[in-house]
Amino acid sequence: MRLVAVLIISRHGHRAPMYSLPSHRHLPALNCHLGHVQSSHVDRVQAVDFAAAMDALLRRRDSLHPVWRRYGLYPASTSCSGAQLTAAGALQMLQLGLLLRGRGYSELASSGVVVHTSAYSRTAQSAVALLYGLAGQATNLIESARVELTRNTYLCIDQRQVSLSYHCHGT
Repeated sequence: MRLVAVLIISRHGHRAPMYSLPSHRHLPALNCHLGHVQSSHVDRVQAVDFAAAMDALLRRRDSLHPVWRRYGLYPASTSCSGAQLTAAGALQMLQLGLLLRGRGYSELASSGVVVHTSAYSRTAQSAVALLYGLAGQATNLIESARVELTRNTYLCIDQRQVSLSYHCHGT
């Protein structure tokens, strides 16, 4: 027997609240920038290294997938808007990728990766962080991944596949 594929289904990392409670006027003020990770020294170093690698990738690659360019490679805003990926969320996904790499899943990445993501920055940025960790903190997996964007909650790539019961069906 030979393993030929792995399917990883993941929700995005920690995000800012979408709405405030009725008795509160404003969402809490959160800093989403990766340089603002308030955790261990190791986490801060990982976050800074990740942001630097993503900045370098943006500077040197014109062939970067449009989804990565549109939504950004990581949370870089000092103020979180509703439902935006936080620095802690990006770090969660990075660490998940590192964990999967440690379990041997990085070998499958060489045969091609397809990322299905919804049309929100939090999901695209979560995917980037997971891929970066899975690749052993290298950008090659991010650059080579095939990215398929959907506006459907169930991640149906072809919108014609969605039935009235909101399940994906083959065409």
